[in-house]
Amino acid sequence: MIQKICVAGAGTMGSGIALAAAQNNFDTVLFDTNEKGIENAKKSIGKNLDFLLSKEKISITEKENIYKRILFTTNIEDCTGDLIIEAIIENLSIKETLYKNIAAINTAQTIF
Repeated sequence: MIQKICVAGAGTMGSGIALAAAQNNFDTVLFDTNEKGIENAKKSIGKNLDFLLSKEKISITEKENIYKRILFTTNIEDCTGDLIIEAIIENLSIKETLYKNIAAINTAQTIF
């Protein structure tokens, strides 16, 4: 059973995936090696939640709860979960390194 989702890569796609996961009640980790990327993701997700609130798609309580379900981090040790979604730059060697590092801190049951 999937309870925790980790998204590696806090760009536009990764942020959107993390938001969708949190909106669907999953504990979510949004990981990126770049602190500025994490800060941009926080702002982007905040704006998206504000938009949903303004359109009365979510309540203020739902907005706060969705945001609280996301752990924004640059620490790869936090990148654990039942499901890992990779959304990083299209560079094979970087992807291989990321997968090796994440596999080392997750269990055999983790879905990549």
